[in-house]
Amino acid sequence: MPNAIDQRLASRLAQQKIKLLAQSERAAVNVGRVYDALLRDLLALVGSDGVTDALARDAREAAERASVAARETLRQDLVASVQASRKATIATLLDTVPLRWFRAIAPELAVLPLPESLQERAVDDPQFGASYDFEPIAQRQLTREQAMALIRELAFPPLSPDAVEAYLDGGPGGISWDERLRYWDGQARDQMLSQLVDGVSAGESVVELRKRLEPITDGVRWKAQRVARTEARRVAERSQVDTYAEMGDMIEAMQIIATLDQWTRPEHAARHGKTYRRQADGGFVADDGEVLPDLPDQANCRCYASPILATPAEFLKDPALAADFENAQAEVIPDPAAYVQWFDRAPEKERALAVGVRRYRAVERKLSGTGQRPEWPDFIDQDGKLLSIQRLAGESAEHFAERKRIVTAMLEKREELYKEATRKGLVPA
Repeated sequence: MPNAIDQRLASRLAQQKIKLLAQSERAAVNVGRVYDALLRDLLALVGSDGVTDALARDAREAAERASVAARETLRQDLVASVQASRKATIATLLDTVPLRWFRAIAPELAVLPLPESLQERAVDDPQFGASYDFEPIAQRQLTREQAMALIRELAFPPLSPDAVEAYLDGGPGGISWDERLRYWDGQARDQMLSQLVDGVSAGESVVELRKRLEPITDGVRWKAQRVARTEARRVAERSQVDTYAEMGDMIEAMQIIATLDQWTRPEHAARHGKTYRRQADGGFVADDGEVLPDLPDQANCRCYASPILATPAEFLKDPALAADFENAQAEVIPDPAAYVQWFDRAPEKERALAVGVRRYRAVERKLSGTGQRPEWPDFIDQDGKLLSIQRLAGESAEHFAERKRIVTAMLEKREELYKEATRKGLVPA
């Protein structure tokens, strides 16, 4: 059953997803620049001698170099997405989950040697992790930063180069990103060379040749950028889910979270909140037998999987806390209190992306002349759900202020609930 930690974790992951979406956009921009450069290179080849064998050869070589450059550029961005996703996921887990819970990840951690940086203290202090590496965490013998560093080293070791490369395999429909780029590049290359030769033969100017070639380079650039966005999100999601898997039995289930707006596919909106329970083999399967899909499973898909953690025994023994701690709808509803500080610190572009640009601008207009900028409570109701643009635009100043007062009180209550859950999670068994 989802709980306050799950809700906070879902919120942190939603914030992380915004940054990963921005990173996938950078990957798309980077690969797009390759095709912009190709158009310039092709036009630079045109001289006054008309069509020659050298022109055709040089044009083909320029197109082939661009194809290689596009694949290498995207490969580098995909590797960066894998590493950034894992790093952000580990940081999110360590920042959100009570540190004591990590004792349940794997029994073999009990016999692992201490890191060299801590071995000297272990010799001086017999109680320091002599029989169990996580014991200093349970006994509060480490600062939070030291405990997080120890957990990161024991539970989430760095990925090997081969492991990173493995994330780049596969793709939607079983066709790899490399194969997709090669396919679109091959088609575009033949069209570009044909149009270039025809234009030069007709004695066209550089401006006229640009008009011939731009639709082709624009088309292949758009397709390559779509591949870049989808693949950057896919490898980031795979890295994230595999990082959860390293937590073993601590993960009880996974839920699909869809980005719900006017661009969401109906079938993706329908699966929002669908739960996939962990199986004995480590896989995740829904009650209807469907296996957790490898997200994103369609071009430009923005769905992701959010974990549901196994509730420790401390909570099960406290009925009063368990009643508050669980979400009656059995859905991972992101904790809106987790957004407040992040929303205040985030760049405006990320804030607008979190709530939707049109919704963000509607609140900006409402606050015009007050000297205030939009805050998270401006956008949600007392259940933590985003209000529609129509509701925000039509709300009177009095209703806006009263709703914000109620929402702020709700956020403060949720923040206390999360703190209580964390405190309970740290109480020794």
